Amino acid sequence: MSDPWTPPPPVGGAGNMNYATWADRVLAAIIDGLLVMAALIVLYVVITIISLLIGGIGMGLGGAAGGDSGGAIAGVAMLGVWGICCIAFVVLPIVSLGVGLYNKVYLVGKRGCSIGQGIMKLNVVTASGGRVPTGTLVLRLLVQMAFGFVPLLPLLSILWPLWDPQRQALHDKAVGTFVIKVG
Repeated sequence: MSDPWTPPPPVGGAGNMNYATWADRVLAAIIDGLLVMAALIVLYVVITIISLLIGGIGMGLGGAAGGDSGGAIAGVAMLGVWGICCIAFVVLPIVSLGVGLYNKVYLVGKRGCSIGQGIMKLNVVTASGGRVPTGTLVLRLLVQMAFGFVPLLPLLSILWPLWDPQRQALHDKAVGTFVIKVG
């Protein structure tokens, strides 16, 4: 089996690369985002099932002890509220980091592209056109995630390649990576 990494043609520097178009990059990002969304949905279903099981056990114990079942129902409702809170503030960053470490660090380090980038025939490379070191990929992911905490910065980063001569997003500029079209 051949290596799925398709190295770019030898170039004299970053200025001679076949930079990915903005549309290709956005479509790849949407595909990668759908992976995070799928993981969140699965996790949310698991959290909901666990909440219902815990609530059901609580209602059963309350009924067996002759207690008020209304309190158990209120407990289930509280678990549901806490579950939504967890999804919004705790689970989303954890899932994004977990999926990102696999998709945007491991896969890009191994084959040059994330799942979305692979579908769009894109590779992430260094200025010399080579593979990006793992440490740089981790930093690139953390920079992307950090942008999410600053209002409008993710939007600016997505739009940046439209006017950048090397079509780099802000997270690429921060770590010196380039996204090129290989197919």
